[in-house]
Amino acid sequence: MSARPAGGDERQSRAWTRYVPGLAALHGYERACLERDLLAGLSVAAVTVPVGMAYSQLMGLPPVTGLYVAALAPVGYFLFGSSWQLVVGPDAATAALVGAGLASLAIAEPSARVPFACAITALAGLFCLAAGLLRLGFIANFLSKPILVGFMNGTGTIIIMGQVGKLFGFEMVQNGFFRQVIELVSKLGDTHAPTLIVGVLTFLVVHYLSRVAPKCPGALVAVVAAILASSVFQLEAHGVAVLGAVPSGLPKLTLPALEVAQLPQLALAALGVMLISYTGTIIASRAFAAKNRYEIEANQELIGLGAADIAASLFQGYAVGGSAARTAVGESAGARTRFANLAAAASVAVVLLFLTGPLAYLPSASLAAVLVSAALGIFDLKTLAWLRRIRKPEFRLAVVTWLGVITIGVLRGVLLAVILAIIELLNRTSRPRDAVLGYSEERDDFYDVAMHDGLETVPGLLIYRFNAPIVFFNADYFRARVRTSLDTAAEKADWFLLDAEMISAIDATALSILEDLQSELASRGVTLTVARPSRQFREMIQATGLDREIGRIHIFANVKAGFDAFRERSEGAQRGA
Repeated sequence: MSARPAGGDERQSRAWTRYVPGLAALHGYERACLERDLLAGLSVAAVTVPVGMAYSQLMGLPPVTGLYVAALAPVGYFLFGSSWQLVVGPDAATAALVGAGLASLAIAEPSARVPFACAITALAGLFCLAAGLLRLGFIANFLSKPILVGFMNGTGTIIIMGQVGKLFGFEMVQNGFFRQVIELVSKLGDTHAPTLIVGVLTFLVVHYLSRVAPKCPGALVAVVAAILASSVFQLEAHGVAVLGAVPSGLPKLTLPALEVAQLPQLALAALGVMLISYTGTIIASRAFAAKNRYEIEANQELIGLGAADIAASLFQGYAVGGSAARTAVGESAGARTRFANLAAAASVAVVLLFLTGPLAYLPSASLAAVLVSAALGIFDLKTLAWLRRIRKPEFRLAVVTWLGVITIGVLRGVLLAVILAIIELLNRTSRPRDAVLGYSEERDDFYDVAMHDGLETVPGLLIYRFNAPIVFFNADYFRARVRTSLDTAAEKADWFLLDAEMISAIDATALSILEDLQSELASRGVTLTVARPSRQFREMIQATGLDREIGRIHIFANVKAGFDAFRERSEGAQRGA
């Protein structure tokens, strides 16, 4: 449950809740929740510490930066995020994108990469804040499920291939998935057996505990065991690479350095980070909000994520995202309010202040194993198979995204997928499905004659349904389909009844074509009538006077009313004859 503000000015409390939810939580926190929040925070921190260091390694940053992120970024989200339970921190997909942006700058030294990671993160945070204030929360909808599935599978592939060298104990120098595969095969003979054994054992511990004891922080247990083994058996002396000295203490406040010459590259990376991290965050926050029956606000989530990124960037950290896995850990551990996330951040801060010494003995292969385990967890082959069954074009889009991410890069791969998705959407919308409707006396309703054997059109009446808005790129197609339906009708139509229920919008181009079509039909002796027009449809035809041409008596509330009017007119004509 979320802590609610108690007492004080009611109007002020509402403002706090809306704009700075964390202040409202501070104002009305119930001490009875403290014990459960602290325990939940410790559980989340136990998972976050090894994962944060591993994601730093993924980006080629000093491992301690992951701890800086986990200790400070949650504070920004605590104040401004709309979800009381979402855990925000180091995230695989976001880390992969930041890493891709850093790779484009060709900087090898980990410490030299930090300022640029901070710059990408600061820009991503500013973009999130701007998007939230401009109420652009809908931008997450541009990444469809197939794109997200392909992106996550591609990200998982990149993470695994980026860690195999550390697991096998040799250096990988090639970039690009297929070149890395070739290099891996060619260097298998150089495998350092002790390093491989350490990595495999770490992976098996993480994997085993995730199966038999899912609530146990398997990554933490494996990392502690690896540190103990490294210290006792002096693994570094046997050629096993270890992290080495990890600086203790909290990071200093540092303003990100934005160099004008590299700003375009950094901004492009930041846009990708914003889009991907926000999409993952909103999906996770919505899922837990639905499960626990509370509301989250999409634009406020952008602001909360932006605040978290800016907090991270000011203290030598990298961009963050919402973690469904760690949120589930906090929930299962009994988190009661958003203070559980502050407790997690405080726990990581304690590690930074007092427990960095033992981290020097941590084998690099163990961190690589933690990353490989995390990467396997983000693969979604089940959804990919589901897409293959239900809709082949979306399955192909997911596969193209996957291949694009691992071949041309994360940012370019996602951008290519978005472009392909838009093209496919425009293609579908430019040639949408339509139908000629017939009347079923048995059911007293109207159905597509092409889908129902034996159903025929009403003599003299052609009822036509267009299943999309009519706009500039499909208006000509609409006109062509109207002509075709009239030309191929079994009998000449006296009335053309347009079922406009699915025409949610029309633009100026479509309106112009509709005016021409009305004149064309009139010259053929066909009366244009409309059923179920939307409000915008009505307003558009009224603005041009087309409603007067059609005639108010020929605009009907539903298809049945138009059908009855036609039948009454036909019967009247027969009686008059």
